Order: sequence, then C-alpha cells, then structure tokens
Amino acid sequence: SITMQPLGNQTLFVYEFIDCFVRFGEAGEVAREYRSRVWTSIDQNSDDLLSLAEVDHWIKQNLVENLGSNRGNDIWRKFRPCYSQAFDQAKDLAPTKKIAVSCETTDDYVSKTEFKALNACFCIFASMLDAFYIISDGFEDGVIGNSHQLSRNDWLKGYKKISKHGFLALADIADPSSIF
Repeated sequence: SITMQPLGNQTLFVYEFIDCFVRFGEAGEVAREYRSRVWTSIDQNSDDLLSLAEVDHWIKQNLVENLGSNRGNDIWRKFRPCYSQAFDQAKDLAPTKKIAVSCETTDDYVSKTEFKALNACFCIFASMLDAFYIISDGFEDGVIGNSHQLSRNDWLKGYKKISKHGFLALADIADPSSIF
C-alpha cells in the first residue's frame, strides 16, 4: 500500500483521512484484494450494493480502526459533509439496472464496480473540503466553522493558503477575482 505524502498546505486532518482510504482507490491486484476483503464487511445484507448508510458506517469504522476512537470520530465528523457528494459521484458510474424486489435502481447504490471510484472520490472530496475549511478558517480548534458558504472576500483573502493543496487549477491563479 502507498502511504500518502503530505502536500504543501493540506491539514493533518485530511492527510490522516486520505491515508485510511487511498489504498482502496488504487489500481492493482493488492488494492483489488483490499476492496474485496472489505466489501463483505460493508455489504451487511449481501445484496452486492452499498447504501449511503452502509458506507457512512464503514467510513467511521475504518477511521476508528486506523486512528483510534477519539481521533477517528473527530475526523469522521469533520469530513462527513463530503461523503454524500462522493457517494453520488460514484453511484452513477456503472450501468443502471432495476432492482427486482423494489422500484429502486442500482443508481441509488454503489456497486462493486463503483467501489474503487468511491474511495478515490472520498480522497478528492475530502481534499476539496479541507481547502474550503482552510480558506474559511473552518477548523478553529478542531471544530468546523458555522459558515457553509465562501464569500468573495473570504476567497480573495484566503486563496493563496491553498495554492499547494494538490489541485492544479489552484496552483497558479493569476486573477483570483475572475475565478469567484
């Protein structure tokens, strides 16, 4: 497994989060084995589909197992706002099929073929949320700030704080006013 190297100005919070999930989003046989092993523990009802609730439970469990109860729970709460967005991105990748025993489709869930992408989305979306928190000063004493919006003033004041956050589009911003 690859241990993530911290980038320029990511917080330790996102570094620890990504380190717990990056191995499930990688290519290769070792990563495929990780995904296969963990899939059966997440898919509690053995329907070969994961609900957002099952995924959320696993995220918390994985963080607590790797970081300890207090730190794992803290990081789970900090990045919880991005889990549903990551889930929504991943669940639409495989072709849609109707589920026989209900009126739902597989697009309501993450399938085995989408699980690798789901974990990659966790890492990407957590990094984006981390950048948001840095700009909006949302990690005051480990507590997420009250604001869930970024003002133009916040952006102009804070965009340089995330120039080395790992997103190419943020690395060399010539005119920050034009981006917001």
